[in-house]
Amino acid sequence: MPRRYKGWASWTIELRKRMYRDNCPEATVTIDEVAQGIGAETPGVIDSKRFWDACREGRGGFDAIARQGLEIDFEPTADKSVERVTFRLNAKWMEHFGRVREKSLGNVASV
Repeated sequence: MPRRYKGWASWTIELRKRMYRDNCPEATVTIDEVAQGIGAETPGVIDSKRFWDACREGRGGFDAIARQGLEIDFEPTADKSVERVTFRLNAKWMEHFGRVREKSLGNVASV
């Protein structure tokens, strides 16, 4: 990710934890929420389709999201800006999520 935004790894880890807490393997967040989470003053560059395309493809230094086990999806607006991004657990984390969920449901059933 761009060097000026140091908070990507910790923010994506917190997002993944939120998915587990909410028992939902995906979360849709606004660009403002992302900016706040990574410590960006304003969305600026991170609200562009080009930025999120690079993140989705993991090009160059834009692989922090993928390294944290998340895939992304978004719908650009007519002016090629992005207002919301959906983050999903990748296959490896979905497998883990499924095991945790089964274990949790097993604990509930045995009570």
